[in-house]
Amino acid sequence: MAKQEYQVRKLRRYLTFGRLTTVLVMLPGAWSTSLYFDPLGRFPGYRGERVWVIFGIFFLIFGVFLIVISLRWPRRAIWVYHNVAPVATRMVLRMESWSDSNSYTAELRQIGAGNGSPRALEVSVFNPLWEAKQILGKEVVAGVYFDPRSNEPAVIETEHGLLWAGGAKGKPLIKWTGGTSQRLLP
Repeated sequence: MAKQEYQVRKLRRYLTFGRLTTVLVMLPGAWSTSLYFDPLGRFPGYRGERVWVIFGIFFLIFGVFLIVISLRWPRRAIWVYHNVAPVATRMVLRMESWSDSNSYTAELRQIGAGNGSPRALEVSVFNPLWEAKQILGKEVVAGVYFDPRSNEPAVIETEHGLLWAGGAKGKPLIKWTGGTSQRLLP
């Protein structure tokens, strides 16, 4: 359990770093917008120039977008981990190596479905914050925390650590393999 709490703290640090970076992105926007209005008249050459207000509003809107949209999924995943009961599953973690990075997917099967069960839930996960080579390709028991709002996996807990479900947009990429598209897991 200490490993998992460390990984939650690490994700929170990434979240804090993301917020600070967003504030740094918004500062030039606020500064250039103030140059446009220049209420004290300190910078007469910039006052009333539209390029400054356009530049400023763009960076302010972009900063708000980053805060609201891109930093939402880590907060939601942490909330799900702390407030939702896990569903016991069998999981196989797979890694696909590319020339510049790796991508991980977790294949989840309901416990009691049998090894020959053709149906599985395949979820993309972010790169683990721990050394995952020890469980790659092996079947392990995992607790899956389903987001009650979307009914999709948000966090996968193994005895080795946490896996944060999500694709490039922070939303789990889910693919059923075999059978119909009817859900096997809750």
